Amino acid sequence: MNRKRWRQFIGLLVAVIVPSVATALLGWQVLRQQSRRDEDQRLRATAIEIVTELRDEANRIKVQEIAASESAEVYTDTSVVLDARTEDDRLVLPWESDEPNPEPYRRAQQDRQKFQDEMWRLLYGGEEGKAVDRLRSESQRPLGQAERAYLLTLRGAALRYWEGHDEEAFDVYVELLDFSSRIVNSSSRPQPAWQFAADVLIESGTRETAVLNRIKQDLDSFSALARWNVGLRSLLDRLCKSRNSTVARRAAKDLEALDRRMERLERLRDLPGIPALQDHFKDLGVTAERWAAFGEDELWLVGKGPKTDKGALVVVARASDIKQKVDEARRRRGIEQPFHFARKGEVVESLGDGLSGFPVVVDPAGASGEGATGVGGLGRQRRLFYALSLALIFGLASFGANLMWRDMLRESRLAEMRSQFVASVSHELKTPLTGIRMLAETLQTPAAAEPAIHAEYLETIVGETERLARLLNNVLDFSKIERGEKHYHMKHASLADVLRNVVRAMRLPMVEQGFEFSLEIADGVPPPADRPGRRRAGRPQSPQ
Repeated sequence: MNRKRWRQFIGLLVAVIVPSVATALLGWQVLRQQSRRDEDQRLRATAIEIVTELRDEANRIKVQEIAASESAEVYTDTSVVLDARTEDDRLVLPWESDEPNPEPYRRAQQDRQKFQDEMWRLLYGGEEGKAVDRLRSESQRPLGQAERAYLLTLRGAALRYWEGHDEEAFDVYVELLDFSSRIVNSSSRPQPAWQFAADVLIESGTRETAVLNRIKQDLDSFSALARWNVGLRSLLDRLCKSRNSTVARRAAKDLEALDRRMERLERLRDLPGIPALQDHFKDLGVTAERWAAFGEDELWLVGKGPKTDKGALVVVARASDIKQKVDEARRRRGIEQPFHFARKGEVVESLGDGLSGFPVVVDPAGASGEGATGVGGLGRQRRLFYALSLALIFGLASFGANLMWRDMLRESRLAEMRSQFVASVSHELKTPLTGIRMLAETLQTPAAAEPAIHAEYLETIVGETERLARLLNNVLDFSKIERGEKHYHMKHASLADVLRNVVRAMRLPMVEQGFEFSLEIADGVPPPADRPGRRRAGRPQSPQ
């Protein structure tokens, strides 16, 4: 490779290859930085997705508990640690709420004392129907719960006194079973009105299934268990001796459930985190939309329902149980992304007000499944796109460099061809000019005085000038040949005439140089055709 080629090659490196390599390196650096940003964005998006699923699962449990809150503390989900209520922003525990108040029942009894005396007077006077009608009419009026319970109790007693109306009396006592355990009588030993009705029904051996259904409601209520477990146990013990074997078996199972739930209640009372939760509940900032995490040894998620006249329901659930459910749901969707709740001292990125109560830390381990199609999948696609773009740029640069190098070589070869062409044309032009000059000098000598020789030399000079004109036209037509615009005019010619013209042009220079020059044409040389042909040539290929 000569020096000129080396200069061209170095220029090509500086102009194309070096910028391409620099662009590739800078692009790779940008790609690495973008990859780190994409990874951070992927982890944040995954954390938001996980926290959203945790929040949805926690809200599902909360809605479920709110729907069952009529029975106070029905723990419908195994992850629930505690259901409580608020009172003036203070957490009221289940066994502290719904304090029974016999005062409304006692007041109703006092207000209805004259009515009661009149009813018994009618009963003892043989006017049972009139007394029952009065009681039925009074109990159907808009009344408070305690007053209505008192009238139903009085009506049931009147019907039982009225011979032949026991079934109607039992229907009244079944109606009393629907009252809450907060409605208690005003006797020296307060008792829920429904338990009084249950005693009568069990003693009569009727409607025992309805009694069992009502007992089941209080078995699901920690506040009822805490206060009325003795009465519930007494009712179940009596039902276990029922002549109805189905009722007896069910009562035995409910008695076992009563023992288990009393043990759970005692464990809840002794749970170390409950007093601390009650003390710090106001500081957690729990709202109906915002959950809060509480606890060190065992993390709890504390949520709050909408405020009602009974206060807002507070649901406390184990964070580990909710995490397990979310993990299982994500695995079923083909997502494997490890995460954990923040440990003590571990920094948690803020994800927004609605998600701040779930201190989740996503492990950087690779995700798979649907999660990869989110931000993580988008990051990988973006990195792949950048890598392919850089490869394409480098490939195009290399291809362009190759084309430039080939063009440079082609231009170099064309320059050499032009140089050779000029040298060849110069030689071709020199030959006829030399012949013309020699013939002209000969014509000036006395030897060319003969007419025949003089005419021959002039004819030769004319032929050389025509040849020179053709050479010059060829040079001028060279550019047309390269562009494919040259038109060729083809005609028939005699080969013998062409050879004679060549010999005539070359004879004098050859003779002067001491050569003998002669031409012999055989008889079989074909003559030119009678009909001259002429055609227009197509576009010839440029010489390479």
